[in-house]
Amino acid sequence: MSENNQTPQETELQEYVSSLEERIVSLEARLAGLEEETKKHARDMSFLKSYPPLPDTKLLSDKFLTRAFTVLGHYFVASIIIAIPAYCVVFLILTLLGD
Repeated sequence: MSENNQTPQETELQEYVSSLEERIVSLEARLAGLEEETKKHARDMSFLKSYPPLPDTKLLSDKFLTRAFTVLGHYFVASIIIAIPAYCVVFLILTLLGD
């Protein structure tokens, strides 16, 4: 059909299709720009690969109570490590001095 013989619905449909095609073109251009920007940021962040990953520890947990009890456990173990040699030294001194 020629353009003059189109019904109003066909004309409206043609305009709608044209607007959709324009939108597709603009979205493809936007997508290409975003992909280029993503590649640029990926190049900028490539230095992070040289750092070792964070250790798998509960000290880095997102939950407060998990971190709190982890710190408490570390404190307890450190106290034992410090206290046992001190108690041994005191015991030795008391054993040597006491009759």
